[in-house]
Amino acid sequence: MDNEKQIRSLNTQIAFTSALLFSVSITIYATMGYKDLLVNPKTSRFNKKYLYNLGALAASISLIVTIYFFIISYERYETDSTQENYDYYMASTLSLLAQSIRTNTILKYPYVENLESEDII
Repeated sequence: MDNEKQIRSLNTQIAFTSALLFSVSITIYATMGYKDLLVNPKTSRFNKKYLYNLGALAASISLIVTIYFFIISYERYETDSTQENYDYYMASTLSLLAQSIRTNTILKYPYVENLESEDII
C-alpha cells in the first residue's frame, strides 16, 4: 500500500472513529436527560420520545461505524490471511452482530409511554 492510500485510509478511520465518539456523546447526553426526567418529571426539559429518538440516532450511527470497521477487517483478512487479521475479523463480526441486534431492538419498538431507561439507551 502506498503512502497516499494509507493516509486516505487513516483519515477515513479517524472520521469514522469521530462519528463513534459523537454517538457516545449522544448516548451520554440522553442518559443524563433520562436522569433529569426521573429526578424532575414535571420540570424536565426532556421527554421520553425525544430521549428515545436520541438513542435511536446513536444506535444507528454506531451501526454504520461498525459496518465500516467490519468491511475494513474483511478486506485486510482477504489481503493478508494472518492469525492477527483473522482475530480482528472475528471480533468485528461479533461486534457487528451485537450492534445489529441492539439497533434493531431500539428501532423495532417505537416510542411508548412506559419506556424504562434501558429501553432508551
